[in-house]
Amino acid sequence: MNLRTFALASALIMLATIPAAVSASSQTADPPAAATPAERPGAVMADRHYKFEPVVDGTQVTHDFKVKNDGRAMLDIHQVKTG
Repeated sequence: MNLRTFALASALIMLATIPAAVSASSQTADPPAAATPAERPGAVMADRHYKFEPVVDGTQVTHDFKVKNDGRAMLDIHQVKTG
């Protein structure tokens, strides 16, 4: 597997796991027992997918994903896995 294919595969795996990791961490956070849905954290991602353009072998590719907390409680992201 060449480096370009590996980088693309890694990026796709990363993209697939970020929403799950954000969702899982927001579900495992312990909001106060009396917290209403409006008082809980709420992870929102404007861009959940990113398609890398073709690059020369050996070129490092990166992309930043922005996560916004639309809730009132603190959003704790405990783990993000990449491919």
